[in-house]
Amino acid sequence: MTQSPDDPGQRVANALLEDPRTEEAIIDVTNDRGIITLTGSVHSEETRQAAEEIARDDQGVISVVNALKVE
Repeated sequence: MTQSPDDPGQRVANALLEDPRTEEAIIDVTNDRGIITLTGSVHSEETRQAAEEIARDDQGVISVVNALKVE
């Protein structure tokens, strides 16, 4: 499935790559009708929280499921 700029999941993924708090983390983003799920692992709780904050900031996001693990 091709993702467009209108896709909240793609916008969140791009924002995570551009933000200095999360740019080095490997985070998978899935979108199910505006419900964003974040999976993967990060190095700190601060990075985990930042990723969720970035996802919630997108206007097309209804809800965020933060399944990131701190390792």
